Amino acid sequence: MDKDDTKSSEMQTSDYIQTEKIQEPQPSDFVEIMKNLNIDDFKNVGKMACFRGSLLNGIGGGATIGALRYMLKG
Repeated sequence: MDKDDTKSSEMQTSDYIQTEKIQEPQPSDFVEIMKNLNIDDFKNVGKMACFRGSLLNGIGGGATIGALRYMLKG
C-alpha cells in the first residue's frame, strides 16, 4: 500500500468528521414547543404505534432488570 493512498483515506475520514456538526437547541425553540402543546396531545399518546411499542419495551426491560437485581442481591 502506498503512503499517498493512506494519507488520502485519512484525510477523507477526518474531513467527514469535521463537517458533521450537531446544532444545539436554543432556549427559544423550547419555549415555542411548550406554547404549541395541548392537553389533547397527551390524551392520544397511547394510540401512537411508536410510543406504545417503546413503552412496552421499557416496561419489560425495567421489570427484567429489576428481577435480576432482586435475585442477585436477595
